[in-house]
Amino acid sequence: MKRYLPTPFALFLLAALARLAVALTLRPEPVSDFREFLDLARVLAGGGGFGLDGPSAYRLPLYPAFLAPWLRLGAGLPALWVLHALLGAALAPLAWLLALRLGGERRLAAAAGLAAALYPPAVLAAPLLAAEHLFAALLLAAWILAAGALRGGGPPAGTRRWHAALLGAGFCAGLAALTRGEGLFQLAVLAAGAAALTAGPRRARLRAAGLVLLPAFVLLAGWTARNDARLGRGAGISTSGGVNFLFAHNDEYYGLRALPDTPLAGLDERAAAREGWRLGLRHIGERPVSLLESAALGTARLLRPSQYALQWSLRGGANVPPVPREILRWLLYLSWPALVLLVLAAPWLAGARPGRLLAVPFLILAANWVCYALVFWAKPRYRYGAEILLLVPAAATILAVWAQLRAGNAHDAPHEPGPGG
Repeated sequence: MKRYLPTPFALFLLAALARLAVALTLRPEPVSDFREFLDLARVLAGGGGFGLDGPSAYRLPLYPAFLAPWLRLGAGLPALWVLHALLGAALAPLAWLLALRLGGERRLAAAAGLAAALYPPAVLAAPLLAAEHLFAALLLAAWILAAGALRGGGPPAGTRRWHAALLGAGFCAGLAALTRGEGLFQLAVLAAGAAALTAGPRRARLRAAGLVLLPAFVLLAGWTARNDARLGRGAGISTSGGVNFLFAHNDEYYGLRALPDTPLAGLDERAAAREGWRLGLRHIGERPVSLLESAALGTARLLRPSQYALQWSLRGGANVPPVPREILRWLLYLSWPALVLLVLAAPWLAGARPGRLLAVPFLILAANWVCYALVFWAKPRYRYGAEILLLVPAAATILAVWAQLRAGNAHDAPHEPGPGG
Protein backbone atom coordinates (compact mmCIF):
# COMPACT_ATOMS: atom_id res chain seq x y z
CA MET A 1 0.00 0.00 0.00
CA LYS A 2 1.33 3.44 -0.95
CA ARG A 3 2.27 5.53 2.07
CA TYR A 4 1.13 9.14 2.28
CA LEU A 5 3.90 11.73 2.43
CA PRO A 6 2.93 15.28 3.42
CA THR A 7 3.20 17.86 0.68
CA PRO A 8 4.96 21.19 1.26
CA PHE A 9 1.57 22.89 1.54
CA ALA A 10 0.41 20.36 4.16
CA LEU A 11 3.63 20.94 6.09
CA PHE A 12 3.05 24.69 5.96
CA LEU A 13 -0.50 24.28 7.26
CA LEU A 14 0.64 22.04 10.12
CA ALA A 15 3.43 24.44 11.07
CA ALA A 16 1.09 27.44 10.82
CA LEU A 17 -1.56 25.85 13.04
CA ALA A 18 1.02 25.01 15.72
CA ARG A 19 2.54 28.49 15.65
CA LEU A 20 -0.77 30.34 15.50
CA ALA A 21 -2.00 28.40 18.54
CA VAL A 22 1.11 29.46 20.47
CA ALA A 23 1.07 33.06 19.25
CA LEU A 24 -2.58 33.69 20.03
CA THR A 25 -2.32 31.94 23.40
CA LEU A 26 0.86 33.55 24.73
CA ARG A 27 0.47 37.03 23.13
CA PRO A 28 3.88 38.40 24.22
CA GLU A 29 4.70 42.07 24.47
CA PRO A 30 7.88 42.98 22.55
CA VAL A 31 10.71 43.97 24.91
CA SER A 32 14.44 44.64 24.65
CA ASP A 33 15.74 44.55 21.06
CA PHE A 34 12.35 43.20 19.88
CA ARG A 35 10.85 46.52 20.99
CA GLU A 36 13.63 48.48 19.29
CA PHE A 37 13.00 46.68 15.98
CA LEU A 38 9.33 47.58 16.26
CA ASP A 39 10.13 51.21 17.08
CA LEU A 40 12.48 51.45 14.09
CA ALA A 41 9.76 49.99 11.87
CA ARG A 42 7.24 52.53 13.16
CA VAL A 43 9.57 55.38 12.24
CA LEU A 44 9.96 53.94 8.73
CA ALA A 45 6.21 53.40 8.43
CA GLY A 46 5.66 57.05 9.33
CA GLY A 47 7.91 58.19 6.50
CA GLY A 48 11.02 58.81 8.62
CA GLY A 49 14.55 57.60 8.04
CA PHE A 50 16.33 54.66 9.64
CA GLY A 51 17.00 55.54 13.27
CA LEU A 52 15.15 56.52 16.43
CA ASP A 53 16.98 59.75 17.31
CA GLY A 54 18.44 60.65 13.96
CA PRO A 55 20.28 58.49 11.41
CA SER A 56 21.66 55.23 12.79
CA ALA A 57 23.54 52.20 11.54
CA TYR A 58 23.56 50.25 14.80
CA ARG A 59 20.78 47.86 13.77
CA LEU A 60 20.68 46.18 10.37
CA PRO A 61 17.85 47.45 8.17
CA LEU A 62 15.99 44.57 6.56
CA TYR A 63 13.87 43.31 9.45
CA PRO A 64 12.49 46.76 10.41
CA ALA A 65 11.92 47.40 6.69
CA PHE A 66 10.02 44.09 6.53
CA LEU A 67 7.75 45.19 9.39
CA ALA A 68 7.17 48.74 8.18
CA PRO A 69 4.66 48.07 5.34
CA TRP A 70 2.44 46.05 7.68
CA LEU A 71 2.48 48.85 10.23
CA ARG A 72 1.65 51.34 7.51
CA LEU A 73 -1.43 49.21 6.74
CA GLY A 74 -2.49 49.54 10.37
CA ALA A 75 -1.29 46.18 11.72
CA GLY A 76 -1.26 45.94 15.51
CA LEU A 77 0.45 43.38 17.70
CA PRO A 78 -2.10 40.58 17.02
CA ALA A 79 -1.57 40.95 13.27
CA LEU A 80 2.21 40.92 13.76
CA TRP A 81 1.97 37.73 15.86
CA VAL A 82 0.05 36.10 13.01
CA LEU A 83 2.57 37.41 10.46
CA HIS A 84 5.49 35.92 12.39
CA ALA A 85 3.66 32.63 12.89
CA LEU A 86 3.21 32.37 9.11
CA LEU A 87 6.82 33.41 8.47
CA GLY A 88 8.00 30.71 10.89
CA ALA A 89 5.67 28.19 9.26
CA ALA A 90 7.38 28.83 5.91
CA LEU A 91 10.50 27.15 7.34
CA ALA A 92 8.77 23.75 7.09
CA PRO A 93 8.33 23.66 3.28
CA LEU A 94 11.73 25.33 2.90
CA ALA A 95 13.35 22.55 4.96
CA TRP A 96 11.46 20.02 2.78
CA LEU A 97 12.87 21.57 -0.38
CA LEU A 98 16.41 21.92 0.97
CA ALA A 99 16.53 18.23 1.96
CA LEU A 100 15.37 17.32 -1.55
CA ARG A 101 17.90 19.62 -3.23
CA LEU A 102 20.76 18.24 -1.12
CA GLY A 103 20.14 14.78 -2.50
CA GLY A 104 17.57 13.28 -0.16
CA GLU A 105 14.55 11.34 -1.34
CA ARG A 106 10.98 12.45 -0.70
CA ARG A 107 10.70 10.46 2.54
CA LEU A 108 13.63 12.37 3.99
CA ALA A 109 12.28 15.68 2.69
CA ALA A 110 8.95 14.96 4.41
CA ALA A 111 10.73 14.06 7.66
CA ALA A 112 12.82 17.25 7.56
CA GLY A 113 9.70 19.32 6.89
CA LEU A 114 7.82 17.67 9.76
CA ALA A 115 10.76 18.31 12.09
CA ALA A 116 10.84 22.01 11.12
CA ALA A 117 7.06 22.25 11.51
CA LEU A 118 6.98 20.84 15.04
CA TYR A 119 10.43 21.54 16.54
CA PRO A 120 9.49 22.98 19.97
CA PRO A 121 11.98 25.90 20.15
CA ALA A 122 10.86 27.10 16.71
CA VAL A 123 7.16 26.75 17.54
CA LEU A 124 7.41 28.51 20.90
CA ALA A 125 9.51 31.34 19.45
CA ALA A 126 6.89 31.98 16.75
CA PRO A 127 5.24 35.10 18.24
CA LEU A 128 8.51 36.91 19.01
CA LEU A 129 9.22 39.99 16.92
CA ALA A 130 12.72 38.73 16.22
CA ALA A 131 14.89 39.04 13.12
CA GLU A 132 15.83 35.36 13.39
CA HIS A 133 12.62 34.22 11.64
CA LEU A 134 13.37 36.24 8.51
CA PHE A 135 17.08 35.40 8.66
CA ALA A 136 16.45 31.64 8.81
CA ALA A 137 14.03 31.79 5.86
CA LEU A 138 16.52 33.76 3.74
CA LEU A 139 19.39 31.42 4.67
CA LEU A 140 17.33 28.37 3.69
CA ALA A 141 16.30 30.04 0.42
CA ALA A 142 19.93 30.86 -0.43
CA TRP A 143 21.07 27.28 0.03
CA ILE A 144 18.03 25.90 -1.83
CA LEU A 145 18.92 27.99 -4.88
CA ALA A 146 22.63 27.17 -4.67
CA ALA A 147 22.04 23.44 -4.15
CA GLY A 148 19.58 23.40 -7.05
CA ALA A 149 22.27 24.81 -9.34
CA LEU A 150 25.09 22.57 -8.11
CA ARG A 151 23.41 19.19 -7.63
CA GLY A 152 23.62 16.35 -10.11
CA GLY A 153 20.76 16.75 -12.56
CA GLY A 154 20.73 20.53 -12.07
CA PRO A 155 21.32 23.01 -14.89
CA PRO A 156 24.72 22.62 -16.60
CA ALA A 157 27.40 25.06 -15.48
CA GLY A 158 27.50 28.20 -17.59
CA THR A 159 23.85 28.06 -18.68
CA ARG A 160 21.36 30.86 -18.08
CA ARG A 161 19.53 28.85 -15.40
CA TRP A 162 22.80 28.10 -13.60
CA HIS A 163 23.73 31.78 -13.56
CA ALA A 164 20.24 32.78 -12.39
CA ALA A 165 20.20 30.23 -9.55
CA LEU A 166 23.59 31.32 -8.17
CA LEU A 167 22.77 35.01 -8.52
CA GLY A 168 19.49 34.34 -6.69
CA ALA A 169 21.36 32.49 -3.95
CA GLY A 170 23.72 35.44 -3.53
CA PHE A 171 20.81 37.88 -3.47
CA CYS A 172 19.11 35.93 -0.66
CA ALA A 173 22.40 35.66 1.23
CA GLY A 174 22.93 39.40 0.87
CA LEU A 175 19.47 40.06 2.26
CA ALA A 176 20.26 37.69 5.14
CA ALA A 177 23.43 39.69 5.86
CA LEU A 178 21.26 42.84 6.04
CA THR A 179 19.05 41.05 8.55
CA ARG A 180 21.64 39.67 10.97
CA GLY A 181 25.40 40.21 11.02
CA GLU A 182 25.96 36.46 11.00
CA GLY A 183 24.87 36.60 7.37
CA LEU A 184 28.33 37.86 6.38
CA PHE A 185 29.87 34.64 7.69
CA GLN A 186 27.16 32.55 6.05
CA LEU A 187 27.74 34.36 2.76
CA ALA A 188 31.42 33.36 2.84
CA VAL A 189 30.48 29.71 3.46
CA LEU A 190 27.90 29.80 0.65
CA ALA A 191 30.41 31.21 -1.84
CA ALA A 192 33.05 28.67 -0.80
CA GLY A 193 30.48 25.87 -1.07
CA ALA A 194 29.46 27.00 -4.56
CA ALA A 195 33.09 26.93 -5.66
CA ALA A 196 33.77 23.51 -4.09
CA LEU A 197 30.66 21.87 -5.55
CA THR A 198 31.04 23.22 -9.08
CA ALA A 199 32.39 20.63 -11.48
CA GLY A 200 35.00 21.69 -14.01
CA PRO A 201 38.16 23.78 -14.10
CA ARG A 202 39.22 26.35 -11.56
CA ARG A 203 37.80 29.15 -13.68
CA ALA A 204 34.30 27.67 -13.43
CA ARG A 205 34.63 27.35 -9.65
CA LEU A 206 35.72 30.96 -9.28
CA ARG A 207 32.84 32.06 -11.49
CA ALA A 208 30.37 30.20 -9.26
CA ALA A 209 31.73 31.94 -6.16
CA GLY A 210 31.71 35.29 -7.95
CA LEU A 211 28.08 34.89 -9.01
CA VAL A 212 27.10 34.29 -5.38
CA LEU A 213 29.13 37.25 -4.09
CA LEU A 214 28.13 39.78 -6.76
CA PRO A 215 24.50 40.54 -5.77
CA ALA A 216 25.37 40.36 -2.08
CA PHE A 217 28.20 42.85 -2.62
CA VAL A 218 25.85 45.26 -4.42
CA LEU A 219 23.31 45.11 -1.57
CA LEU A 220 25.91 45.50 1.16
CA ALA A 221 27.79 48.25 -0.69
CA GLY A 222 24.58 50.22 -1.08
CA TRP A 223 23.82 50.06 2.64
CA THR A 224 27.43 50.88 3.54
CA ALA A 225 27.35 53.92 1.26
CA ARG A 226 24.18 55.11 3.01
CA ASN A 227 25.82 54.71 6.42
CA ASP A 228 28.96 56.55 5.36
CA ALA A 229 26.86 59.40 3.94
CA ARG A 230 24.64 59.74 7.02
CA LEU A 231 27.10 59.01 9.85
CA GLY A 232 30.50 59.69 8.36
CA ARG A 233 33.15 57.67 6.60
CA GLY A 234 33.99 54.35 8.24
CA ALA A 235 30.54 53.58 9.64
CA GLY A 236 30.56 50.33 7.65
CA ILE A 237 27.69 47.88 7.38
CA SER A 238 26.81 48.25 11.06
CA THR A 239 28.23 50.24 13.94
CA SER A 240 27.32 47.43 16.35
CA GLY A 241 30.24 45.26 15.20
CA GLY A 242 32.98 46.95 17.21
CA VAL A 243 30.76 47.20 20.29
CA ASN A 244 29.92 43.50 20.24
CA PHE A 245 33.54 42.61 19.56
CA LEU A 246 34.56 44.43 22.72
CA PHE A 247 31.80 42.67 24.69
CA ALA A 248 33.60 39.39 23.94
CA HIS A 249 37.21 40.53 24.25
CA ASN A 250 38.01 42.44 27.43
CA ASP A 251 39.31 41.81 30.96
CA GLU A 252 36.18 42.52 32.97
CA TYR A 253 33.09 40.81 31.56
CA TYR A 254 31.60 38.72 28.75
CA GLY A 255 28.37 39.59 26.97
CA LEU A 256 25.96 42.48 26.80
CA ARG A 257 26.60 45.59 28.91
CA ALA A 258 25.03 49.04 28.98
CA LEU A 259 27.40 51.35 27.09
CA PRO A 260 27.65 53.83 30.01
CA ASP A 261 29.26 50.97 31.98
CA THR A 262 31.98 50.40 29.36
CA PRO A 263 34.98 52.35 28.03
CA LEU A 264 32.70 53.41 25.13
CA ALA A 265 30.59 55.68 27.36
CA GLY A 266 29.85 59.07 25.83
CA LEU A 267 30.98 58.20 22.30
CA ASP A 268 28.73 58.49 19.26
CA GLU A 269 27.94 55.16 17.59
CA ARG A 270 30.57 55.48 14.84
CA ALA A 271 33.30 56.38 17.31
CA ALA A 272 32.12 53.64 19.69
CA ALA A 273 32.38 51.07 16.90
CA ARG A 274 35.94 52.06 16.02
CA GLU A 275 37.02 52.21 19.67
CA GLY A 276 35.42 48.81 20.34
CA TRP A 277 37.45 47.18 17.57
CA ARG A 278 40.64 48.93 18.76
CA LEU A 279 40.24 47.93 22.42
CA GLY A 280 39.21 44.36 21.61
CA LEU A 281 42.16 43.81 19.28
CA ARG A 282 44.54 45.36 21.81
CA HIS A 283 43.22 42.99 24.48
CA ILE A 284 43.83 39.96 22.23
CA GLY A 285 47.30 41.25 21.31
CA GLU A 286 48.28 41.64 24.96
CA ARG A 287 46.76 38.30 26.04
CA PRO A 288 46.52 35.95 23.02
CA VAL A 289 45.30 33.14 25.26
CA SER A 290 42.18 35.22 25.96
CA LEU A 291 40.96 34.37 22.46
CA LEU A 292 40.86 30.69 23.44
CA GLU A 293 39.16 31.55 26.73
CA SER A 294 36.54 33.65 24.98
CA ALA A 295 35.97 30.94 22.35
CA ALA A 296 35.49 28.30 25.05
CA LEU A 297 33.02 30.48 26.95
CA GLY A 298 31.22 31.43 23.74
CA THR A 299 30.97 27.79 22.66
CA ALA A 300 29.49 26.80 26.00
CA ARG A 301 26.92 29.61 25.86
CA LEU A 302 26.04 29.14 22.21
CA LEU A 303 25.50 25.39 22.49
CA ARG A 304 23.87 25.08 25.90
CA PRO A 305 20.18 24.11 26.25
CA SER A 306 17.94 27.12 26.49
CA GLN A 307 14.42 28.13 27.41
CA TYR A 308 14.62 31.58 25.84
CA ALA A 309 11.72 30.92 23.43
CA LEU A 310 9.32 30.44 26.32
CA GLN A 311 10.98 33.02 28.57
CA TRP A 312 10.54 35.84 26.04
CA SER A 313 7.18 34.61 24.74
CA LEU A 314 5.73 34.90 28.26
CA ARG A 315 6.81 38.53 28.70
CA GLY A 316 3.68 40.58 29.30
CA GLY A 317 1.41 38.02 27.68
CA ALA A 318 -0.83 35.23 28.89
CA ASN A 319 -0.63 33.84 32.41
CA VAL A 320 0.25 30.20 31.75
CA PRO A 321 -0.53 27.89 34.72
CA PRO A 322 2.52 26.42 36.51
CA VAL A 323 2.12 22.80 35.35
CA PRO A 324 1.86 23.50 31.59
CA ARG A 325 4.65 26.04 31.96
CA GLU A 326 6.98 23.46 33.52
CA ILE A 327 6.12 20.93 30.83
CA LEU A 328 6.99 23.47 28.14
CA ARG A 329 10.23 24.39 29.92
CA TRP A 330 11.39 20.78 30.01
CA LEU A 331 10.32 20.25 26.42
CA LEU A 332 12.51 23.17 25.38
CA TYR A 333 15.37 22.10 27.63
CA LEU A 334 15.48 18.60 26.13
CA SER A 335 14.87 19.51 22.48
CA TRP A 336 18.36 20.85 21.78
CA PRO A 337 20.31 17.93 23.37
CA ALA A 338 18.08 15.49 21.47
CA LEU A 339 18.76 17.34 18.22
CA VAL A 340 22.52 17.34 18.87
CA LEU A 341 22.54 13.56 19.51
CA LEU A 342 20.60 12.91 16.30
CA VAL A 343 22.92 15.13 14.27
CA LEU A 344 26.08 13.55 15.73
CA ALA A 345 24.71 10.08 14.91
CA ALA A 346 23.91 11.03 11.31
CA PRO A 347 27.38 10.29 9.78
CA TRP A 348 27.19 6.72 11.07
CA LEU A 349 23.51 5.84 10.92
CA ALA A 350 22.79 7.77 7.72
CA GLY A 351 26.25 7.44 6.19
CA ALA A 352 25.01 6.04 2.90
CA ARG A 353 23.23 9.29 2.09
CA PRO A 354 24.88 11.97 -0.08
CA GLY A 355 27.70 13.78 1.68
CA ARG A 356 26.34 17.27 1.06
CA LEU A 357 23.17 16.35 2.97
CA LEU A 358 25.33 16.24 6.08
CA ALA A 359 28.07 18.68 5.07
CA VAL A 360 25.95 21.76 4.36
CA PRO A 361 24.23 21.98 7.79
CA PHE A 362 27.59 21.39 9.51
CA LEU A 363 29.20 24.19 7.45
CA ILE A 364 26.36 26.53 8.41
CA LEU A 365 26.81 25.65 12.07
CA ALA A 366 30.57 26.24 11.72
CA ALA A 367 29.96 29.73 10.30
CA ASN A 368 27.54 30.41 13.15
CA TRP A 369 30.20 29.29 15.67
CA VAL A 370 32.94 31.45 14.16
CA CYS A 371 30.65 34.48 14.23
CA TYR A 372 29.39 34.21 17.79
CA ALA A 373 31.84 32.05 19.73
CA LEU A 374 35.09 33.24 18.14
CA VAL A 375 34.57 36.81 16.92
CA PHE A 376 31.62 38.21 18.90
CA TRP A 377 29.75 37.05 22.00
CA ALA A 378 27.27 34.21 22.17
CA LYS A 379 24.00 33.14 23.70
CA PRO A 380 21.71 30.24 22.71
CA ARG A 381 19.25 32.40 20.80
CA TYR A 382 21.95 33.25 18.26
CA ARG A 383 22.13 29.69 16.89
CA TYR A 384 18.50 29.77 15.69
CA GLY A 385 19.21 29.89 11.93
CA ALA A 386 21.78 27.09 12.07
CA GLU A 387 19.56 25.09 14.44
CA ILE A 388 16.78 24.92 11.86
CA LEU A 389 19.23 23.64 9.22
CA LEU A 390 20.42 20.88 11.57
CA LEU A 391 16.93 19.36 11.44
CA VAL A 392 17.82 17.94 8.00
CA PRO A 393 20.58 15.53 9.17
CA ALA A 394 18.54 14.83 12.32
CA ALA A 395 15.66 13.70 10.10
CA ALA A 396 18.07 11.42 8.22
CA THR A 397 19.06 9.76 11.51
CA ILE A 398 15.42 9.27 12.54
CA LEU A 399 14.61 7.63 9.20
CA ALA A 400 17.67 5.37 9.46
CA VAL A 401 16.71 4.22 12.97
CA TRP A 402 13.11 3.69 11.88
CA ALA A 403 14.24 1.58 8.91
CA GLN A 404 16.40 -0.58 11.19
CA LEU A 405 13.53 -1.08 13.63
CA ARG A 406 11.17 -2.07 10.84
CA ALA A 407 13.73 -4.47 9.39
CA GLY A 408 14.19 -6.06 12.83
CA ASN A 409 10.45 -6.43 13.32
CA ALA A 410 10.06 -8.00 9.89
CA HIS A 411 12.85 -10.47 10.66
CA ASP A 412 11.34 -11.43 14.02
CA ALA A 413 7.77 -11.78 12.78
CA PRO A 414 6.40 -15.38 12.67
CA HIS A 415 6.02 -16.80 9.19
CA GLU A 416 2.74 -18.29 8.05
CA PRO A 417 3.04 -21.95 7.08
CA GLY A 418 2.69 -22.69 3.40
CA PRO A 419 -0.09 -24.89 1.92
CA GLY A 420 1.94 -27.98 2.59
CA GLY A 421 2.73 -26.98 6.17
